[in-house]
Amino acid sequence: MNKGVNRRDFFKLAAVSGAAVAVAGCEADPVEEIIPMLVPPHDYVPGVSIHFATTCNECSAQCGMVVRTREGRAIKAEGNRKNPMNNGGLCAIGQGSMQGLYAPTRLKGPKTKSGAVTWADGKKLLTEKLTAAAGSVVYIGNPASGSIEGLKAEFLKATGGGQAFQFDANPTVSVKEGNRLAFGKNEIPHYAIENAKVLVSFGADFLESWLNPVTFTKGYSKMHAFQGGEKGKFIHVSSHMSLTGTNADQWIDTAPGTEAQIALAVANELLGSASVSSADKSRLNDYLSGYDAASVSARTGVPEEKIKALSLEFNQGGASLAIAGGTAASGKDATALQVAVNILNHVAGNIGKTVQFGANYQTGGDSLNDILAALKA
Repeated sequence: MNKGVNRRDFFKLAAVSGAAVAVAGCEADPVEEIIPMLVPPHDYVPGVSIHFATTCNECSAQCGMVVRTREGRAIKAEGNRKNPMNNGGLCAIGQGSMQGLYAPTRLKGPKTKSGAVTWADGKKLLTEKLTAAAGSVVYIGNPASGSIEGLKAEFLKATGGGQAFQFDANPTVSVKEGNRLAFGKNEIPHYAIENAKVLVSFGADFLESWLNPVTFTKGYSKMHAFQGGEKGKFIHVSSHMSLTGTNADQWIDTAPGTEAQIALAVANELLGSASVSSADKSRLNDYLSGYDAASVSARTGVPEEKIKALSLEFNQGGASLAIAGGTAASGKDATALQVAVNILNHVAGNIGKTVQFGANYQTGGDSLNDILAALKA
Protein backbone atom coordinates (compact mmCIF):
# COMPACT_ATOMS: atom_id res chain seq x y z
CA MET A 1 0.00 0.00 0.00
CA ASN A 2 2.87 2.37 -0.74
CA LYS A 3 3.22 4.99 -3.51
CA GLY A 4 0.31 7.13 -2.30
CA VAL A 5 -2.50 4.51 -2.32
CA ASN A 6 -3.91 3.72 1.10
CA ARG A 7 -5.91 0.62 2.06
CA ARG A 8 -9.33 2.28 1.82
CA ASP A 9 -8.65 3.73 -1.66
CA PHE A 10 -7.37 0.36 -2.82
CA PHE A 11 -10.68 -1.36 -1.98
CA LYS A 12 -12.61 1.45 -3.66
CA LEU A 13 -10.60 1.02 -6.87
CA ALA A 14 -10.97 -2.77 -6.72
CA ALA A 15 -14.73 -2.53 -6.29
CA VAL A 16 -15.12 -0.08 -9.15
CA SER A 17 -12.85 -1.98 -11.54
CA GLY A 18 -14.52 -5.29 -10.66
CA ALA A 19 -17.98 -3.83 -11.28
CA ALA A 20 -16.82 -2.40 -14.60
CA VAL A 21 -15.53 -5.79 -15.74
CA ALA A 22 -18.81 -7.45 -14.64
CA VAL A 23 -20.93 -4.87 -16.52
CA ALA A 24 -18.77 -5.19 -19.62
CA GLY A 25 -19.07 -8.96 -19.57
CA CYS A 26 -22.85 -9.38 -19.40
CA GLU A 27 -26.08 -7.87 -20.61
CA ALA A 28 -28.15 -5.61 -18.39
CA ASP A 29 -31.42 -6.92 -16.94
CA PRO A 30 -34.59 -5.57 -18.55
CA VAL A 31 -36.05 -2.45 -16.97
CA GLU A 32 -39.15 -3.12 -14.90
CA GLU A 33 -41.80 -0.73 -13.64
CA ILE A 34 -42.63 -1.76 -10.09
CA ILE A 35 -45.57 0.63 -9.56
CA PRO A 36 -48.50 -1.85 -9.51
CA MET A 37 -51.51 0.46 -9.50
CA LEU A 38 -51.83 4.07 -10.54
CA VAL A 39 -55.41 4.21 -9.25
CA PRO A 40 -55.68 1.90 -6.20
CA PRO A 41 -59.04 0.56 -4.93
CA HIS A 42 -60.72 2.26 -1.98
CA ASP A 43 -59.74 -0.48 0.52
CA TYR A 44 -56.07 -0.41 -0.47
CA VAL A 45 -53.71 0.18 2.47
CA PRO A 46 -49.94 0.34 1.79
CA GLY A 47 -48.05 -2.30 3.76
CA VAL A 48 -51.14 -4.39 4.58
CA SER A 49 -51.51 -7.83 2.96
CA ILE A 50 -54.74 -8.82 1.23
CA HIS A 51 -55.44 -12.55 0.77
CA PHE A 52 -57.53 -13.99 -2.05
CA ALA A 53 -58.97 -17.52 -2.13
CA THR A 54 -58.70 -19.04 -5.60
CA THR A 55 -57.99 -22.29 -7.44
CA CYS A 56 -54.55 -23.43 -8.57
CA ASN A 57 -54.49 -24.08 -12.31
CA GLU A 58 -50.92 -25.34 -12.60
CA CYS A 59 -52.25 -28.87 -13.16
CA SER A 60 -55.61 -30.58 -13.51
CA ALA A 61 -55.88 -31.43 -9.79
CA GLN A 62 -57.03 -27.83 -9.18
CA CYS A 63 -56.25 -27.55 -5.48
CA GLY A 64 -57.60 -24.73 -3.34
CA MET A 65 -55.13 -21.88 -3.07
CA VAL A 66 -54.79 -18.65 -1.09
CA VAL A 67 -52.71 -15.89 -2.69
CA ARG A 68 -51.15 -13.20 -0.53
CA THR A 69 -50.85 -9.78 -2.17
CA ARG A 70 -49.07 -6.56 -1.21
CA GLU A 71 -49.59 -3.25 -3.00
CA GLY A 72 -51.55 -5.04 -5.70
CA ARG A 73 -48.85 -7.64 -6.41
CA ALA A 74 -49.15 -11.36 -5.69
CA ILE A 75 -46.17 -12.37 -3.55
CA LYS A 76 -46.98 -15.84 -2.08
CA ALA A 77 -49.20 -18.82 -2.80
CA GLU A 78 -50.31 -21.28 -0.14
CA GLY A 79 -52.83 -24.10 0.09
CA ASN A 80 -56.36 -23.36 1.30
CA ARG A 81 -56.97 -25.22 4.56
CA LYS A 82 -60.74 -25.13 4.00
CA ASN A 83 -60.56 -26.84 0.61
CA PRO A 84 -61.34 -30.59 0.82
CA MET A 85 -59.14 -31.36 -2.20
CA ASN A 86 -55.82 -30.48 -0.57
CA ASN A 87 -56.63 -29.43 3.04
CA GLY A 88 -54.04 -26.66 3.06
CA GLY A 89 -51.29 -28.47 1.17
CA LEU A 90 -49.77 -27.14 -2.03
CA CYS A 91 -47.18 -28.94 -4.13
CA ALA A 92 -43.97 -27.43 -5.51
CA ILE A 93 -45.65 -26.74 -8.86
CA GLY A 94 -48.34 -24.66 -7.18
CA GLN A 95 -45.77 -22.94 -4.97
CA GLY A 96 -43.80 -22.05 -8.08
CA SER A 97 -46.76 -20.40 -9.81
CA MET A 98 -45.35 -17.02 -8.79
CA GLN A 99 -42.33 -17.72 -11.00
CA GLY A 100 -44.59 -18.10 -14.00
CA LEU A 101 -46.51 -14.96 -13.11
CA TYR A 102 -43.38 -12.80 -13.08
CA ALA A 103 -41.32 -14.67 -15.69
CA PRO A 104 -39.33 -12.24 -17.89
CA THR A 105 -40.33 -14.26 -20.98
CA ARG A 106 -44.06 -13.92 -20.32
CA LEU A 107 -45.88 -12.10 -23.11
CA LYS A 108 -46.92 -8.60 -22.11
CA GLY A 109 -49.16 -7.96 -25.10
CA PRO A 110 -50.57 -9.38 -28.34
CA LYS A 111 -48.20 -10.97 -30.83
CA THR A 112 -48.56 -12.14 -34.43
CA LYS A 113 -46.29 -14.05 -36.77
CA SER A 114 -44.58 -10.81 -37.71
CA GLY A 115 -43.98 -9.79 -34.10
CA ALA A 116 -45.54 -7.76 -31.29
CA VAL A 117 -48.42 -5.40 -32.07
CA THR A 118 -50.32 -2.84 -30.05
CA TRP A 119 -53.37 -3.81 -28.01
CA ALA A 120 -55.62 -1.84 -30.38
CA ASP A 121 -54.27 -3.62 -33.46
CA GLY A 122 -54.33 -6.97 -31.69
CA LYS A 123 -57.98 -6.67 -30.67
CA LYS A 124 -58.91 -5.50 -34.15
CA LEU A 125 -57.17 -8.44 -35.79
CA LEU A 126 -58.71 -10.93 -33.33
CA THR A 127 -62.19 -9.53 -33.97
CA GLU A 128 -61.72 -9.87 -37.72
CA LYS A 129 -60.54 -13.49 -37.42
CA LEU A 130 -63.39 -14.47 -35.06
CA THR A 131 -65.99 -12.82 -37.32
CA ALA A 132 -64.66 -14.67 -40.36
CA ALA A 133 -64.68 -18.00 -38.47
CA ALA A 134 -68.13 -17.60 -36.89
CA GLY A 135 -69.48 -21.00 -35.88
CA SER A 136 -66.12 -22.73 -36.33
CA VAL A 137 -64.11 -21.30 -33.45
CA VAL A 138 -62.05 -23.74 -31.35
CA TYR A 139 -60.76 -22.92 -27.89
CA ILE A 140 -57.89 -25.03 -26.52
CA GLY A 141 -56.70 -24.53 -22.95
CA ASN A 142 -55.98 -26.09 -19.59
CA PRO A 143 -58.74 -27.97 -17.75
CA ALA A 144 -60.87 -25.51 -15.78
CA SER A 145 -64.16 -25.32 -13.92
CA GLY A 146 -66.48 -22.83 -12.25
CA SER A 147 -66.67 -19.30 -13.60
CA ILE A 148 -63.93 -19.92 -16.17
CA GLU A 149 -66.04 -22.61 -17.82
CA GLY A 150 -68.99 -20.21 -17.91
CA LEU A 151 -66.81 -17.49 -19.41
CA LYS A 152 -65.60 -19.84 -22.17
CA ALA A 153 -69.19 -20.84 -22.98
CA GLU A 154 -70.27 -17.18 -23.23
CA PHE A 155 -67.26 -16.36 -25.38
CA LEU A 156 -67.97 -19.17 -27.86
CA LYS A 157 -71.64 -18.25 -27.97
CA ALA A 158 -70.77 -14.63 -28.75
CA THR A 159 -68.51 -15.73 -31.61
CA GLY A 160 -71.29 -17.69 -33.27
CA GLY A 161 -70.63 -21.04 -31.66
CA GLY A 162 -67.70 -23.42 -31.50
CA GLN A 163 -65.96 -26.08 -29.43
CA ALA A 164 -63.83 -25.94 -26.30
CA PHE A 165 -61.14 -28.56 -25.68
CA GLN A 166 -59.33 -29.07 -22.39
CA PHE A 167 -55.81 -30.35 -22.77
CA ASP A 168 -53.66 -31.31 -19.80
CA ALA A 169 -49.85 -31.35 -20.05
CA ASN A 170 -49.92 -34.32 -17.63
CA PRO A 171 -52.31 -36.58 -19.57
CA THR A 172 -54.66 -38.95 -17.79
CA VAL A 173 -56.37 -40.30 -20.89
CA SER A 174 -54.62 -43.67 -20.59
CA VAL A 175 -55.95 -44.07 -17.02
CA LYS A 176 -59.53 -43.49 -18.17
CA GLU A 177 -59.17 -45.68 -21.24
CA GLY A 178 -57.60 -48.49 -19.21
CA ASN A 179 -60.51 -48.42 -16.77
CA ARG A 180 -63.00 -48.38 -19.63
CA LEU A 181 -61.44 -51.45 -21.22
CA ALA A 182 -61.07 -53.37 -17.95
CA PHE A 183 -64.19 -52.33 -16.03
CA GLY A 184 -66.38 -50.40 -18.49
CA LYS A 185 -65.89 -47.20 -16.46
CA ASN A 186 -64.36 -44.27 -18.31
CA GLU A 187 -63.26 -42.43 -15.18
CA ILE A 188 -60.41 -41.87 -12.77
CA PRO A 189 -60.96 -43.68 -9.45
CA HIS A 190 -59.76 -42.59 -6.06
CA TYR A 191 -56.57 -44.42 -5.14
CA ALA A 192 -56.76 -44.83 -1.35
CA ILE A 193 -53.05 -45.10 -0.64
CA GLU A 194 -53.70 -44.58 3.05
CA ASN A 195 -55.59 -47.91 3.19
CA ALA A 196 -52.82 -49.96 1.60
CA LYS A 197 -50.27 -52.13 3.39
CA VAL A 198 -48.22 -52.59 0.23
CA LEU A 199 -48.04 -49.96 -2.52
CA VAL A 200 -46.48 -50.80 -5.90
CA SER A 201 -45.94 -47.94 -8.32
CA PHE A 202 -45.16 -48.73 -11.95
CA GLY A 203 -43.50 -45.41 -12.68
CA ALA A 204 -46.26 -43.20 -11.24
CA ASP A 205 -44.73 -40.04 -9.77
CA PHE A 206 -47.54 -39.63 -7.26
CA LEU A 207 -45.39 -37.50 -4.93
CA GLU A 208 -44.45 -35.14 -7.78
CA SER A 209 -46.96 -34.47 -10.54
CA TRP A 210 -49.22 -37.49 -11.13
CA LEU A 211 -52.96 -36.73 -10.71
CA ASN A 212 -53.18 -35.14 -7.25
CA PRO A 213 -49.76 -35.25 -5.54
CA VAL A 214 -50.92 -33.27 -2.49
CA THR A 215 -53.64 -35.80 -1.59
CA PHE A 216 -51.39 -38.74 -2.44
CA THR A 217 -48.55 -37.37 -0.30
CA LYS A 218 -50.87 -37.18 2.70
CA GLY A 219 -52.09 -40.73 2.04
CA TYR A 220 -48.55 -42.01 1.60
CA SER A 221 -47.41 -40.37 4.85
CA LYS A 222 -50.22 -42.13 6.70
CA MET A 223 -49.59 -45.48 5.01
CA HIS A 224 -45.84 -45.37 5.52
CA ALA A 225 -45.95 -44.20 9.15
CA PHE A 226 -45.12 -46.68 11.92
CA GLN A 227 -48.32 -47.51 13.75
CA GLY A 228 -49.73 -50.57 15.47
CA GLY A 229 -46.35 -52.26 15.42
CA GLU A 230 -45.98 -52.12 11.63
CA LYS A 231 -45.85 -49.78 8.65
CA GLY A 232 -46.70 -50.02 4.98
CA LYS A 233 -44.18 -50.84 2.26
CA PHE A 234 -43.64 -48.93 -0.97
CA ILE A 235 -42.10 -50.71 -3.98
CA HIS A 236 -41.08 -48.75 -7.08
CA VAL A 237 -41.02 -50.64 -10.40
CA SER A 238 -39.51 -48.50 -13.14
CA SER A 239 -36.59 -48.06 -15.50
CA HIS A 240 -35.47 -44.84 -13.81
CA MET A 241 -35.26 -43.44 -10.29
CA SER A 242 -37.58 -40.45 -9.88
CA LEU A 243 -38.06 -38.26 -6.81
CA THR A 244 -41.01 -40.49 -5.88
CA GLY A 245 -38.84 -43.57 -6.41
CA THR A 246 -36.20 -42.30 -3.98
CA ASN A 247 -38.80 -42.58 -1.21
CA ALA A 248 -39.44 -46.27 -1.95
CA ASP A 249 -38.41 -49.11 0.35
CA GLN A 250 -37.44 -51.17 -2.71
CA TRP A 251 -36.66 -50.37 -6.33
CA ILE A 252 -37.12 -53.04 -9.00
CA ASP A 253 -35.19 -51.90 -12.05
CA THR A 254 -36.71 -53.05 -15.33
CA ALA A 255 -36.20 -52.22 -18.99
CA PRO A 256 -38.30 -49.34 -20.38
CA GLY A 257 -41.69 -50.50 -21.64
CA THR A 258 -41.68 -53.82 -19.75
CA GLU A 259 -43.55 -52.65 -16.64
CA ALA A 260 -46.84 -54.12 -17.89
CA GLN A 261 -45.28 -57.58 -18.16
CA ILE A 262 -44.14 -57.41 -14.53
CA ALA A 263 -47.68 -56.48 -13.44
CA LEU A 264 -49.19 -59.36 -15.43
CA ALA A 265 -46.63 -61.81 -14.08
CA VAL A 266 -47.56 -60.87 -10.51
CA ALA A 267 -51.27 -61.22 -11.39
CA ASN A 268 -50.54 -64.67 -12.86
CA GLU A 269 -48.85 -65.75 -9.63
CA LEU A 270 -51.86 -64.58 -7.57
CA LEU A 271 -54.61 -65.91 -9.84
CA GLY A 272 -54.69 -69.40 -8.34
CA SER A 273 -55.73 -68.14 -4.89
CA ALA A 274 -57.70 -65.09 -6.10
CA SER A 275 -61.23 -64.53 -4.80
CA VAL A 276 -62.78 -63.92 -8.23
CA SER A 277 -65.62 -65.65 -10.04
CA SER A 278 -64.93 -68.88 -11.87
CA ALA A 279 -65.76 -67.18 -15.17
CA ASP A 280 -63.25 -64.40 -14.47
CA LYS A 281 -60.64 -66.90 -13.40
CA SER A 282 -61.09 -68.91 -16.58
CA ARG A 283 -60.80 -65.84 -18.84
CA LEU A 284 -57.81 -64.47 -16.93
CA ASN A 285 -56.11 -67.85 -16.93
CA ASP A 286 -56.15 -67.84 -20.74
CA TYR A 287 -55.05 -64.19 -20.90
CA LEU A 288 -52.18 -64.60 -18.43
CA SER A 289 -50.94 -67.96 -19.68
CA GLY A 290 -47.93 -66.41 -21.41
CA TYR A 291 -46.92 -64.31 -18.41
CA ASP A 292 -45.47 -66.85 -16.01
CA ALA A 293 -42.61 -65.60 -13.84
CA ALA A 294 -39.92 -67.53 -15.74
CA SER A 295 -40.98 -66.26 -19.18
CA VAL A 296 -41.35 -62.65 -18.01
CA SER A 297 -37.98 -62.83 -16.27
CA ALA A 298 -36.34 -63.89 -19.51
CA ARG A 299 -37.98 -61.03 -21.44
CA THR A 300 -37.45 -58.25 -18.90
CA GLY A 301 -34.22 -59.18 -17.14
CA VAL A 302 -35.88 -59.02 -13.71
CA PRO A 303 -34.93 -62.14 -11.71
CA GLU A 304 -37.69 -64.71 -11.33
CA GLU A 305 -37.16 -64.70 -7.56
CA LYS A 306 -37.95 -60.97 -7.40
CA ILE A 307 -41.20 -61.42 -9.31
CA LYS A 308 -42.34 -64.21 -7.01
CA ALA A 309 -41.30 -62.25 -3.91
CA LEU A 310 -43.27 -59.25 -5.18
CA SER A 311 -46.30 -61.51 -5.65
CA LEU A 312 -46.11 -62.73 -2.06
CA GLU A 313 -45.84 -59.19 -0.69
CA PHE A 314 -48.67 -57.88 -2.87
CA ASN A 315 -51.09 -60.60 -1.73
CA GLN A 316 -52.67 -58.65 1.14
CA GLY A 317 -56.32 -59.65 0.77
CA GLY A 318 -57.47 -56.31 -0.65
CA ALA A 319 -55.04 -54.16 1.33
CA SER A 320 -52.52 -53.61 -1.47
CA LEU A 321 -52.51 -51.12 -4.34
CA ALA A 322 -50.87 -50.92 -7.76
CA ILE A 323 -50.74 -47.66 -9.73
CA ALA A 324 -49.10 -46.66 -13.00
CA GLY A 325 -48.21 -43.39 -14.65
CA GLY A 326 -45.42 -40.93 -15.29
CA THR A 327 -42.67 -41.90 -17.70
CA ALA A 328 -43.74 -45.54 -17.70
CA ALA A 329 -47.17 -44.56 -19.02
CA SER A 330 -46.14 -41.87 -21.50
CA GLY A 331 -45.38 -44.06 -24.49
CA LYS A 332 -47.40 -46.07 -26.97
CA ASP A 333 -48.04 -48.81 -24.40
CA ALA A 334 -49.54 -46.46 -21.78
CA THR A 335 -53.06 -47.89 -22.00
CA ALA A 336 -51.77 -51.47 -22.00
CA LEU A 337 -49.92 -50.75 -18.75
CA GLN A 338 -53.07 -49.36 -17.15
CA VAL A 339 -55.03 -52.48 -18.18
CA ALA A 340 -52.30 -54.70 -16.71
CA VAL A 341 -52.38 -52.78 -13.42
CA ASN A 342 -56.18 -53.03 -13.36
CA ILE A 343 -55.98 -56.80 -13.80
CA LEU A 344 -53.46 -56.98 -10.96
CA ASN A 345 -55.66 -54.94 -8.63
CA HIS A 346 -58.70 -57.05 -9.57
CA VAL A 347 -56.92 -60.35 -8.90
CA ALA A 348 -55.58 -59.03 -5.58
CA GLY A 349 -59.08 -58.01 -4.45
CA ASN A 350 -58.31 -54.27 -4.31
CA ILE A 351 -61.27 -52.97 -6.34
CA GLY A 352 -63.68 -51.18 -4.02
CA LYS A 353 -61.07 -51.06 -1.23
CA THR A 354 -57.91 -49.25 -2.29
CA VAL A 355 -59.29 -48.56 -5.79
CA GLN A 356 -62.59 -46.74 -5.34
CA PHE A 357 -64.73 -45.84 -8.35
CA GLY A 358 -67.42 -43.18 -8.19
CA ALA A 359 -65.21 -40.31 -7.05
CA ASN A 360 -66.09 -38.49 -10.30
CA TYR A 361 -62.76 -36.68 -10.46
CA GLN A 362 -62.69 -33.96 -13.08
CA THR A 363 -58.95 -34.21 -13.65
CA GLY A 364 -57.50 -34.48 -17.09
CA GLY A 365 -58.81 -33.23 -20.41
CA ASP A 366 -59.52 -34.25 -23.95
CA SER A 367 -57.27 -36.60 -25.86
CA LEU A 368 -54.86 -34.85 -28.19
CA ASN A 369 -55.94 -37.33 -30.87
CA ASP A 370 -59.57 -36.23 -30.39
CA ILE A 371 -58.54 -32.57 -30.73
CA LEU A 372 -56.54 -33.20 -33.89
CA ALA A 373 -59.36 -35.29 -35.41
CA ALA A 374 -61.87 -32.52 -34.68
CA LEU A 375 -59.58 -29.87 -36.21
CA LYS A 376 -59.11 -31.95 -39.37
CA ALA A 377 -62.89 -32.29 -39.67
